Amino acid sequence: MLFLLITMLTAPENAAHTSAASQTAANRAPLQVVAVDVEPKQTAPDVLHKLRVRIRNDGSDPVSDLMFQVTVNGQRLAVYLNHVFTPDLVPGKETEVQLYNFWSSETGRPFPKDGRLRAC
Repeated sequence: MLFLLITMLTAPENAAHTSAASQTAANRAPLQVVAVDVEPKQTAPDVLHKLRVRIRNDGSDPVSDLMFQVTVNGQRLAVYLNHVFTPDLVPGKETEVQLYNFWSSETGRPFPKDGRLRAC
């Protein structure tokens, strides 16, 4: 069984110039993770999993700089450190973003004895 949760972090480009009204608008989260797709759904030792997210941009401006933090069984995947994905997220539309594949087990991160892979 595979569990997955992705957290997206965004920051306004002109943070020093934000007003109370724009801060309230920012609280509405213009970017929403609509779906997370992990293939294959079942896991076993040494299985390569594909990871994709579908994101909806409910804001009024296009977005193109995204950072993700992905952990598997409590260990952050180094490939996401200091990496910026640059898809073109058009306002009012959903976009699928292909993230990096990951193995169910790697050196330093063995496959769990209970057979449950937890990705966050």
